[in-house]
Amino acid sequence: MHHYMELCNWPLKHIKSFAGFYFHLELNPMCSCPNGEQALLAYQVKVQHQWHKDIARGQGFNIAPINQKLLATVTKEVWDTIHLEAIKKINIPF
Repeated sequence: MHHYMELCNWPLKHIKSFAGFYFHLELNPMCSCPNGEQALLAYQVKVQHQWHKDIARGQGFNIAPINQKLLATVTKEVWDTIHLEAIKKINIPF
């Protein structure tokens, strides 16, 4: 991805920010937790989407640091979805 960012003439600060973002995701302790990778992927999608929206408005931010509060919220959303799917599977009609 880094290579293509350079080919598209992304500013160096954005390239470095994304490199840091992926570095922090890859090394996050949540990777080894149950459903941790799913939560990190959902977090990645959410943060990247917001970053691109903000950049389009000229209000970019450093994407590299993990927002622990947002990650906790996203993780809860992932677990809630998993729990609801499990309940649906065991819900036996009478």
